Amino acid sequence: MTLRCLILCLSLIAFSCSKEELLENDSGLNKSLTATEQENKLFNLLNEHRLSLNLSSLTFDNLSYSFASEHSEYMISQGVTSHVKFNERAAEISAETGAEFVAENVANDYFTIEDAMKAWLESPGHKENIEGDYSHSAISVKKDPNGNLYFTQIFYR
Repeated sequence: MTLRCLILCLSLIAFSCSKEELLENDSGLNKSLTATEQENKLFNLLNEHRLSLNLSSLTFDNLSYSFASEHSEYMISQGVTSHVKFNERAAEISAETGAEFVAENVANDYFTIEDAMKAWLESPGHKENIEGDYSHSAISVKKDPNGNLYFTQIFYR
């Protein structure tokens, strides 16, 4: 009986892992990557996808990033994925940059940045934004206290 308990305990220790451990071992979200590194990696994936379709790559934009980051924080504070106040963000970006068109993709609860990108590409509206006629973009990836990821991407031209 004691030997069975010992084997069971050792098995549980050897084969169980927390969400954090799963994330650490995942190539898309590695705890050694900072949020900025994750954002850069996702931005690069986006541009790689665009280039594979002979579309121009997007230029990173600091203004859009500040709005995307603020919106990701807002979604975390509310615990929901939303486009709340998108029209206000778009109007401010347009006013400061002269942008004619502004679009936004949001997501949450994906374990990896690759999963978020894949989901966006499988969604007609999100895919249209990714492959759209835009010149600038920024992506914010934020983690809530439970380790859930929230994504906001803003595009404009």
